[in-house]
Amino acid sequence: LGTAFSVQAIRGVGIWGLASLLAAPVAWLYHDPDLTGLLLLGAVSTLVRAFANPGIWILTRRVDLKGPTLLTIATEVVGFIVTIAWAFLSPSAWAIVAGTVASAVIYSAGSHLLGIRAKFAWDSKVARQIAQFGGWMILSSGTYFLASRGESLMLRGAIPDAQFGCFAFASMLVATPVSAIVQLASQVFLPTLSATIRESPQMALRDF
Repeated sequence: LGTAFSVQAIRGVGIWGLASLLAAPVAWLYHDPDLTGLLLLGAVSTLVRAFANPGIWILTRRVDLKGPTLLTIATEVVGFIVTIAWAFLSPSAWAIVAGTVASAVIYSAGSHLLGIRAKFAWDSKVARQIAQFGGWMILSSGTYFLASRGESLMLRGAIPDAQFGCFAFASMLVATPVSAIVQLASQVFLPTLSATIRESPQMALRDF
C-alpha cells in the first residue's frame, strides 16, 4: 500500500507538471489566453488528489462502501457550493474550475480519515507491477476519453461559446446514466467478483 501511495504521488506530480507545461500551448491552440490560468488552476486538482490516502481502496475491495460513499457525497456537495458561490460573486469559467479543486482538496483530506493510513514506501517489484498495470489503465482510459469526449476537444473554438456550452452540458446529461452504471460496476460488481475469485473460482463463475 505504501508503494502504491508513492507511485500515485509520483504519477500525480508528473501529470500536474505536464498539464502545467501544456497550459500555454493549449490556450494558444484554441486562441483563448484565459485558458492558461484556468488550466494551471485545474491541474492543481490532479496534484492534490495524488496525495489522497490509497487505504480507501481497501474499503472498496471489501465492498465496505459507507465511508467512501459519504466522502464522495461530501466532495460533490462542497464542490457544488464553491462553484455556485463563486459563480454568484463572479460569473465565469473560474467558478467551475474552483469547484473542481475544492472537491479534490476535500477528497484528499477526508481520505486520510478513512481506511488504513498509508505511508510512503518503496518495493521495486511491487512498483514495477503497479506501473505495468497502470500503463494499460492509462491507455484504456485515454482511449475511452477520446471516444466519449473527443468531440468536445474538436468543437471548442469551432462554434460559438454559448452553443459549445449547451452542447457540453447536454453531453454531460446524456453520459450520466452510463457513469452510474460504471460506478456500480467498479464499486460493487468488480470487488464482489474479485472476492469470490479469491475464495473459489467455481463459485465466481457461477456468480458471474
